[in-house]
Amino acid sequence: MIESYHGKLKADYFWIREPGTFLETRGWVDEAIRYWNEERPHSSLGYLTPVQYAKKVREVKA
Repeated sequence: MIESYHGKLKADYFWIREPGTFLETRGWVDEAIRYWNEERPHSSLGYLTPVQYAKKVREVKA
C-alpha cells in the first residue's frame, strides 16, 4: 500500500513541479496526505476515503 502512495506522491506532486524551498515542498507533502486521507476513495476500503472508513468502523463498534 505504501508503494502505491509513494508512486502517486511522486507522479502528482514532485515530477510535475519545479523543486522549491523546503517549506514549499513540505506543503506539497501535507497537501498530498490530506488528499489521500480525506478525498481519494480506496478500492480496498470499499471505495471510501480512509476518513470515511474510520468513521464507519467507529459507528459499527458503537
